[in-house]
Amino acid sequence: MRLEFAVPKYEYRFQGKGLSVKQPYASAIAFGGKSIENRSWQTHYRGPIAIHASAKIIKDDIQTPQRQVRGGEKRPLVDWINRGRKQFGLASEDQLGRSQIVAIGMLVDCIEKSSSPWFQGAWGWVIVGIIPIDPISWTGGLGLWDCKFKYHPLIAAR
Repeated sequence: MRLEFAVPKYEYRFQGKGLSVKQPYASAIAFGGKSIENRSWQTHYRGPIAIHASAKIIKDDIQTPQRQVRGGEKRPLVDWINRGRKQFGLASEDQLGRSQIVAIGMLVDCIEKSSSPWFQGAWGWVIVGIIPIDPISWTGGLGLWDCKFKYHPLIAAR
């Protein structure tokens, strides 16, 4: 006989900056281990950041093989995302969520070069402590924008 226990959902408050990221890269930050977001511009902001999946999607990049940091294996980006989703007991995602906040983290640095396979730009924004959350419908914006909301973190499946 196996006992099942309900895991309580805790509600937290977020206050910081938001950053709109095109899909599939917003989901790659939330679930695929992407810890560097590439930008053409530098920021001096350091602190809490909400990852917003913008309304736009780059469909060609979903199936593009990406080298994952862990192990160096090359697989389509959607595979890395779905592998991460599985850790939270979520089904594989064919349609990536858009116009919603999908994760939070801490923006800790802005770098000009890195050996990370995720770094591909003039500036790499280093995001650590990424926590996937229950998606929150939201209209994003250009640049960094102020945001404040309540959220529920996703809990890893046992």
